Order: sequence, then C-alpha cells, then structure tokens
Amino acid sequence: MVIPDHRDPFPSPLTSTPVEVPATTGPCDDVASPESTGSGDQVGDTPQPNGRLRGHLAIPLFRNAYALAAATAITSGLGVVYWAVAARHYPKVEVGRGGAAIASLLLLGGITQLNLTNTLPRLLPDYGSRGRRIVLLAYGATVATALAVGTLYVAFGAVDESLAGSGSPWLARIGFVGALMAWNLFTVQDAVLTGIRKATWVPVENGLFALAKIGLLVALAGRFAHSGIFASWSLPAAALVL
Repeated sequence: MVIPDHRDPFPSPLTSTPVEVPATTGPCDDVASPESTGSGDQVGDTPQPNGRLRGHLAIPLFRNAYALAAATAITSGLGVVYWAVAARHYPKVEVGRGGAAIASLLLLGGITQLNLTNTLPRLLPDYGSRGRRIVLLAYGATVATALAVGTLYVAFGAVDESLAGSGSPWLARIGFVGALMAWNLFTVQDAVLTGIRKATWVPVENGLFALAKIGLLVALAGRFAHSGIFASWSLPAAALVL
C-alpha cells in the first residue's frame, strides 16, 4: 500500500515547479539581433518543439494527467488481450463463470470504495502533513466496508456456482471477500498516488497488474480451470498492495 510520508508537503500541482515567463518587449526593442534573425541556435522567436514539450511536462498537473491517460490506455488494451487469452485457453462455460465472478467483484468494489477514488486526489494536497492519517483512514474504511458487504453477499451463496465447483463453498466465499478487500486497496492506491502528485507510477502499476494476470491466466488454465480466471485477476491485485 502507498502511505505518504508525514513530512511530504503535498505540493500544489500548479506551484511545485516554477515556470519561467518570457519578458515582454517594448515598442523600442524592435532592433534585429542574432537570435531574431536566425543566426543563433533558435530560428526567430519560435520555441523549439522539444523545449516546449519539456516545459509542458514540467507542470505536474499536465504530467499527472498524461500519466493517468496512459494508464487507461494500457488497462484497456491489455484487457482485450486478457479476455482473448481466456477465450482461447478456457472452456466457454468457465469464461462465463469467471466473467460473472469478476463482474460481481467490480460491482461491489465500486460500491464499497465510498467514492474515495474521486475524493482523495482532491483532498490530499490540501491536508499537507495530515495526509498520512487521511490515507490510513481511507484504507481502513474501504476495507471494513468491503468486509461487511462482501460477507453479506456471499452469505446467500452468490459465488458458489462461479467459484466453488466441486470443492468447499466456504473456501470460495472467503476467497471472494479477501479478493474484494484487496481490490479496493488496489484501486484506492491509485487515487493516493494521484493525490500526492506521483501519478506517473499509476501506469507502471496497472501495466504490471495487466501483464501478471495474463501470465497467471495461462499458468492456471490446466489444473485450475474452474477458478483460474478469477484467481488470475485477484492475486496480482493483492500482491501489488502488500
């Protein structure tokens, strides 16, 4: 789990990196110079593309936004690959059961995250040194809610057919509740990284998660075909928050 250091000042996205503003010229400054006539390193007063891009990415607000967009693209692209691999290595009925279990996980996860994925990026920069306490409270709240709602959900046998197979339904129920708590921590962790202006780690984390679940999907296809799809989704998420 990502827990910010209490010494972290949580800099504002618009003030953490100074941006130089070129001085304006007066009406009497229209004298030709080597720079303006093209004899220097620049052509006229037009900034070079590389310098403009570096200046753009030097602003944390833009850099973090591009990182989150990249994370979305990586998750979407490798998600298509994941389900294509599942369709190739698993029977149709197991793809349906695994997809239903994952859909239940995502639905309950969206409910029990308490909108923290939208709240933390907004609040953390304003709390400064108190941000560590806010993050711990957020982790605790989402895990406790997932435990309560997940337990109520599996008590009615909602995941028995999808995960239990011929084994013990209690093992499947406990596994689902544990996966729900881990999934909540995994998704809230992305919000914490965004809130402390370290969103560049989000595409790295999501890329590792996507590649790991594809690898596990193939590895579990033979002996654990009944629960392999759900396990390949939940185990990497749990590993990335430990």
